[in-house]
Amino acid sequence: MRHVIAAVVAGAIVFAVNFASWMFLPYHGQSLHELPGGEKIAADLKAAGAANAVYHWPSMPQGKNNQPPTKEEMEAFEKQYGAGPAVSLLVFRPQLGKLMSPEIMGANLAANVGAGFILALVLAAAARGGVGYFGRVLMSLGFGLFAALQGPLPEALWWGQPPEYFLVTVADLAVGWFAAGVVVAMFYPARELIVART
Repeated sequence: MRHVIAAVVAGAIVFAVNFASWMFLPYHGQSLHELPGGEKIAADLKAAGAANAVYHWPSMPQGKNNQPPTKEEMEAFEKQYGAGPAVSLLVFRPQLGKLMSPEIMGANLAANVGAGFILALVLAAAARGGVGYFGRVLMSLGFGLFAALQGPLPEALWWGQPPEYFLVTVADLAVGWFAAGVVVAMFYPARELIVART
């Protein structure tokens, strides 16, 4: 039961940090730019019957009849891609629901609680292994940095995202999981480890 409570607390803290970062700090808003001519582009995509998907341009050739693209097709693509311009990871949604709907907020919170449960298991094991409070807090910070190194940073490198876009997400992860660690590490006090061994 302690793990479940710790997971809920950790998830709520991380959710609150991210919510505050998006709603009360300017950095996310400054890193997102309105698409020039966006109204026409959105209308053209809808008219073309584009599905809810992630789009990019130019697109790598797919070949024909389940065959890999030819050398000539790849050379033409690489030339076009190298000359630019390119559009990376444009998400198109033909229909939108309510902004910040309870379903989306709840799903994000649930994801954070799930990650918090993993963190709780790790910190509990660390406490049993003799790792002190501050060591476990640093482990939680490492948890957030690990997520950043395996999520936003690789995407930024592959897709050419500017630093101001992905660095704020890295900061959210680091601050959120550090704050979660400050609290969750107290769920597993070292004195219980000492008592258990005596």
